[in-house]
Amino acid sequence: MSLAVQSVGDHHRLHARARLALTRGCAVPSQARARVARRLAPSALAGMRVDVDGFNVIIALEVARGRGALFRGVDSALRDLAGLRGSYRLQECTTDAVRELLTFARDHGVATLCVWLDSPVSNSGRLSALLAEQAARLDGITPCDEDLTPASHEGMALQCKLVRNADASLADAACAMSADCVVIDRAQHWIDGPSAMLASWAPHAWVIDLSPARAIDGGG
Repeated sequence: MSLAVQSVGDHHRLHARARLALTRGCAVPSQARARVARRLAPSALAGMRVDVDGFNVIIALEVARGRGALFRGVDSALRDLAGLRGSYRLQECTTDAVRELLTFARDHGVATLCVWLDSPVSNSGRLSALLAEQAARLDGITPCDEDLTPASHEGMALQCKLVRNADASLADAACAMSADCVVIDRAQHWIDGPSAMLASWAPHAWVIDLSPARAIDGGG
């Protein structure tokens, strides 16, 4: 795929961000169909443990609220071009984004929400603390440090995990909330949280659809 993007980019003299959009939005048809087949709808989350690719989800929500460009790829996943290279700063809307994520998961009956954050990234500790703080302020959510069985708590349990590599920790998750190709290709199932939250979170978000559904399901 990288060679195809390079070829198209060179031919059309695309700038770096346009090439990045193609890289993140494209996939071979078989790969796209496999991802779509394992994607869960929000209605399927009741009683489940959902492992969240923390920075991937929060940054996408921040970009959506700020009217930055979002791209819906051929695999139906919604992605941004913000990038994360070891540096992250909390935004004005970060607290609201955290509350949106927690409320979305709670209202869809998630049993345990585990948010994974890359510890080498700056301010990862502050974001983890913010998640726990907001969870404590919301009804029906229990911040906890260890796994809880659904019968041992009321509502949704929240865990925040600071690890060196969140992508590796999300490998083989029963349900991963992410749009990162590395994560969703290895998870048993996945959900595109920001996409499901757009209507309530950022109804006027700037979304560029790179692939209509018929390109995936073979429709005309």
